[in-house]
Amino acid sequence: MQGLNAQLVQNYANQSNNAVTLSQHLAQNQAQISNMLQQSYNQRSAVLAETAHGFSQATLGLDDYKTGAGQTIELPNGWDHYMTNGDGEVLLTRGVPNNQIPAGWQDMQTAH
Repeated sequence: MQGLNAQLVQNYANQSNNAVTLSQHLAQNQAQISNMLQQSYNQRSAVLAETAHGFSQATLGLDDYKTGAGQTIELPNGWDHYMTNGDGEVLLTRGVPNNQIPAGWQDMQTAH
């Protein structure tokens, strides 16, 4: 009788341990699924935001440029030169030869 009772207690303990292990496994799977869904949502949101920004810039006639300090600014497109100086000022020119650009000004690069 004691052996049977001990076996029943052991079986119950094993079932309880198996239930805990299964519960932990299910919780880990749910966390992984949640992380995957969150990453997917973040990626889709980033793509939509980038698409909307590009459409807005195309509609408004703007482009992104990097200043000498590494900042990104929006400027109207259609100019020959987009320049900045050490003070953070911006100069847009059209029809000015390179040899007539004031000293201390450097061309900005597009931020694409």
